Amino acid sequence: QMLRALLLSIVFFQHIFGHESPLSLLRVENIVVKRDSDVIVSVSNQVLQGAADWLTVTFSGVVHPARGDWIGAYASPVENYATKAPTRYQWADASPDFYTSGSGSIRFHLINIRSDFIFAFLRNGTDYPILVATSEVVRFSNPNAPSQGRLALHTLPNYMRVMWHGGGNVSNMISYGTNKFALNQYVIALHSTYTADDLCGSPATDIGWLDPGMIHDAVIGPLIPGQRYYYRYGSDVHGWSDIYNFTAPIGADPNRGVKVIAFGDMGRGNLDGTMEHWEMPAAIDTAAGILQHLDDTDLVLHIGDVSYAVGYAADWDQFGWQMLPISTRVPYMTGIGNHERDFPNSGSLFNKTDSGGECGVPYNRRFHMPQTSNDSSWYSFDYGNVHFVVMSTEHSFHPGSLQHEFLSKDLASVKRDVTPFVVFTGHRPMYVDSTDNTSYDADTEVMHMMIQDVEPLLAKVQLEFNMNST
Repeated sequence: QMLRALLLSIVFFQHIFGHESPLSLLRVENIVVKRDSDVIVSVSNQVLQGAADWLTVTFSGVVHPARGDWIGAYASPVENYATKAPTRYQWADASPDFYTSGSGSIRFHLINIRSDFIFAFLRNGTDYPILVATSEVVRFSNPNAPSQGRLALHTLPNYMRVMWHGGGNVSNMISYGTNKFALNQYVIALHSTYTADDLCGSPATDIGWLDPGMIHDAVIGPLIPGQRYYYRYGSDVHGWSDIYNFTAPIGADPNRGVKVIAFGDMGRGNLDGTMEHWEMPAAIDTAAGILQHLDDTDLVLHIGDVSYAVGYAADWDQFGWQMLPISTRVPYMTGIGNHERDFPNSGSLFNKTDSGGECGVPYNRRFHMPQTSNDSSWYSFDYGNVHFVVMSTEHSFHPGSLQHEFLSKDLASVKRDVTPFVVFTGHRPMYVDSTDNTSYDADTEVMHMMIQDVEPLLAKVQLEFNMNST
């Protein structure tokens, strides 16, 4: 068993949830504000701690409680509630005695998104909501704290990339070493961000927009292959992360097998049962399952449709928090999917709105893989006895395209005496048990395109393993 691939979750969530997710049904543009002084909304604590924290929202004074009453959590300040979606919401009747008392309480689990929060009580359902009351402002004690750390392999085999988020335009660094109590090597991180103007359309540019803060990026090395390293990231100004550890990558080795956890279409869930855009409750269980196998795993491979944020930026923060126990321990290698990249006239192969206006920008800024440029979401790397190739099914792969040229040259250059096995991955499947041919990006249509344009390249190198999601 020179190669072991543990496939935890490859599920076509789009067929399960479609676009009927709770936040998608909310007609934000129809929200009107009509304050009702009888309705009181309060919170159990106004200052939250750490990267995520719990609080209880209490409401009372609601006359004629109705099924369409709900509580929304908003990134604050909100200048116009008709132009900003809540990060999540919950029906008021989730509180057991709401209909009889006109009051109740709901627990929320909030992620530090470098912003204050405010809770609003709205009536009249989701088509024509009426905002009647808001709470006090809720703050995290350190909104600029470093968070969402993640590892990735570098183009150089004895180096590791570490990325994280933080607020404020402050220089961050990583300190690391082989002794947990002597992190005496330092690398100053580069940092970048993006604005709504960098994105392509709604909801990413308007109701779903949230400032991503600073995205920090540090490359450490050269490292001793197989050596355990300890590290932390942050700054003296805004604080430091916990201390994490990883095993330095080994590079190519024909005598060393590889242990990989691979999956696609994951998304994120939340712990409080509230509703957000395209929530994937099973994602919490998938993350827990990955964590159980992480001690003897070399790397994780997430083959597209990563967070399912689809234009609602707070969901990227939710995903980053969810995957932190995994992404800080092993390289978290990703491929781009339709729900990260596709948008009309943005350069994607398929002219659909699947990314919700993100057109690959949040994904590419958050996940720096060993690729040649920011929107060239295809790359390869060696680990042990395997040469991994990650293609983008969302960019042109037809003969004559940049990606086809890369794939042809890369596969032709594989040295079987160095990496005896080749693993090829991409988000959409090259082979699929489906009869869907309803559009040019339908299952069978894409399958035929890939068989025509990509399969001959794989046949030439006698590929061992092709792994796709949906």
